[in-house]
Amino acid sequence: MRSAPLKGLSRWLVVTAALLAGLAAACVGLPQVALSVGADVSALGANAPATQASGWVVGTDAADGYGVILHTTTAGRLWVRQGSTSDVPNVELNNVKAVDRDTAWVVGNADSGYGVILRTANAGLTWVRQGGPSTVPDGAIFGVG
Repeated sequence: MRSAPLKGLSRWLVVTAALLAGLAAACVGLPQVALSVGADVSALGANAPATQASGWVVGTDAADGYGVILHTTTAGRLWVRQGSTSDVPNVELNNVKAVDRDTAWVVGNADSGYGVILRTANAGLTWVRQGGPSTVPDGAIFGVG
């Protein structure tokens, strides 16, 4: 049975990723709010790699006109700011969920009368706001499944 050692490895990977994300956020002066490693590490098989290279972290705005989304493809060694003032509203972003290496969802506080839901399908090169005032409530969104 390999499930017990795999659970320990899963916890170690998640804790390590969280610590790296917190360190990255601290280095750029931003509070860490949410982290997604892009895969459910508890479901890794016996031949799975020991590290997860891709990860996302979101946080509060950095006073430069848009919410903070950081992305790594180097297991946390390098974090790159994603988005721009044209595609990411200047609000606190509260949570992130990576579906795979290229696709991620981000949610945050309300802007223009409805909560922020953003999606990327190209590893963060562009972010597209989802929904509108008639379909998304006017308030902060904290969870993304």
